[in-house]
Amino acid sequence: FSTMLGLSGGYNFTVNGNYYDEVLFANMRMSNGYYFNPSIGLRMNILENLGVMLDVGYHYNNSSLLYNESGDKAGTAEWHNILIRGTLFF
Repeated sequence: FSTMLGLSGGYNFTVNGNYYDEVLFANMRMSNGYYFNPSIGLRMNILENLGVMLDVGYHYNNSSLLYNESGDKAGTAEWHNILIRGTLFF
């Protein structure tokens, strides 16, 4: 058994950010943004060349909301998520 601490961050690329905002009655798009992901986990070796990792983390992601026609900024969107991840390694 072993414990692990993880920290990752970077730049987020939005693949399909176009949408219609029903509150503002406008075509909008989400821009790229930043993400941040700290985590803590446990690693267990089941066999000599096989193991499992389980970790829990917090994931933050943000993006700017822009009007399609003018490109003006309408606001920002932020996502706060809890991640539970399992990994099989060999």
